[in-house]
Amino acid sequence: MNPEPPPFGDPTNIRRENNAAISKGVAVGCGGCLMVVAALVFFIVAVLGLVMLFLRGSEPCVETMRRAQKSPALQQALGEPMKMGWILTGGVSTMNDSGSADVSIPISGPKGSIRIHTRAQREAGVWNYKEMSAPLPTGEVVDLLKTLPEQAAPAP
Repeated sequence: MNPEPPPFGDPTNIRRENNAAISKGVAVGCGGCLMVVAALVFFIVAVLGLVMLFLRGSEPCVETMRRAQKSPALQQALGEPMKMGWILTGGVSTMNDSGSADVSIPISGPKGSIRIHTRAQREAGVWNYKEMSAPLPTGEVVDLLKTLPEQAAPAP
């Protein structure tokens, strides 16, 4: 009888250790990749949510929503209450007392939804609206600058 163990250990123990290592590797490897992907998706959604939150609170978007809610044509087409959607496109850029905005804002009500296109320039802290149009499903385009008198925002 040979008192020395085999050079690489007991073969039955090696198989058991290999099977345990493989199952741990699969669990940690796939689970680890899944956690990285989930964290990345969460980060991207959080950043986009913050951007949309700041964009929704910008003065041109707030003014567009105010005018849309007071427009008789939009009240009839969309119904009450009207709400601003979350997926805004375009952008608002400001620096000191000047800036520009070119945004497409989704607005919905019980009867349907539309997108209002707003373009504006900010000079000396006051937004001057160039366009604020809402195409209706009927094909008619409501000009929100003409339906309500423009109220300039006070300079800060």
